Amino acid sequence: MEKFRKALYVAIAVAVLVATACGIYVFGFSGAMDGVADSAASAASKEETGSDSSSASPSDTAGASSASGQAASDAQQASSSSGSAHTHMWRTEEKTVDVPAVTHTETVTTPGEDIVEYHTVCDDCGAYLDSQAALESHYRNYPSHAKNGYTIGVPVVTGQKPGKTETKTVVDSPATTKTVTVKTCTVCGAVEEEG
Repeated sequence: MEKFRKALYVAIAVAVLVATACGIYVFGFSGAMDGVADSAASAASKEETGSDSSSASPSDTAGASSASGQAASDAQQASSSSGSAHTHMWRTEEKTVDVPAVTHTETVTTPGEDIVEYHTVCDDCGAYLDSQAALESHYRNYPSHAKNGYTIGVPVVTGQKPGKTETKTVVDSPATTKTVTVKTCTVCGAVEEEG
């Protein structure tokens, strides 16, 4: 008896599960069928009236306008991106350009010149004997010097003139010309120079 009762409970539970599953299936299927029927009826009424917009619901119109707006946006992005990217089409030509000289400046100091005077000098002691009176006085005071004599026109440095400081430009490489190749893109106008 106990076994029979357990079997009965199991059978009832299975029956309830099957019935629930069938009810869900039937309810979902019937709801889908209602939707198909509604759309078929809507299409039929459109054909009869000949006007799509009068029978379209607001949600259908909004969906259609949003889809068309998205398509337009995608087309605009595609056109703008295709317009900005391209392969350069180069046209080349050669031209001569001037290359300026390369220079630098240097400060140069020129030393001053010596100040030179010419004297008659005693060959014994080096005293200046520039006049006849100085010669006679010297030999009178130093009679032994007279035997060695004297020299006329001896250069004697008595001082120095100040030097000069000047800035001058030194050329490292002279100005010249060179030939370069200029490439111009015929699509976008970009310019590149080689050489």
